[in-house]
Amino acid sequence: MSKNVLVVGFAFISTIALFSLNHAAQQSPEPKPVTVPANEFSAERAHNLLQTLLAENKPHPVGSPQNKIVKSRITAELDRLSIGWEEQGTWACAYRYNGCAFVENIIAIIPGKSEDSFIALMAHYDSVPMAPGAGDDGAGVVAILESARALALEAPFEHSIMLLFTDAEEMGLIGAEGFFNQHPLAKKIKLVLDFEGSGTTGQSMVLRTTDANE
Repeated sequence: MSKNVLVVGFAFISTIALFSLNHAAQQSPEPKPVTVPANEFSAERAHNLLQTLLAENKPHPVGSPQNKIVKSRITAELDRLSIGWEEQGTWACAYRYNGCAFVENIIAIIPGKSEDSFIALMAHYDSVPMAPGAGDDGAGVVAILESARALALEAPFEHSIMLLFTDAEEMGLIGAEGFFNQHPLAKKIKLVLDFEGSGTTGQSMVLRTTDANE
């Protein structure tokens, strides 16, 4: 057998192996049922909560009656989990998008060992005017709520955990502008993990990290 044949064969096998490894890496983990231990994340439980949150399957843009219904269901779930929360109702503007709105952000806290240091889990609960927003960003909202349920059982952590559900994201991040520019707790946040529906299919991934992340 010639060296050329061996080289071609090795390259072919290596390509197949790399393709298989890449394919395996892109597969999502098997979703866990509601029967998993209480301190573990259950995708089935999160999915059930999403169906409750968006029961009418209607759009809920900022300022709409349906938006308030979705907000009330989020706060009801926080109450059920015995996680304290507050509502930030304020006018805010996103000058990059030439838009202003009265936003109603929800800020919930799982207390940690430090009251001056927060890790924020963030998602927006409003939708675009023409879709119910299950992927963008209802999935992010319920992922945080289900994570919070499990995390609360393990608390306290070194940092306090903030659950930040912003309004009017679809108008240009207006709810986030209102929180980070006006709320006193914003300056105490050390890390923000924003759960956003930036795609339609596939595995969840980290994207749009800041320059300071190593």
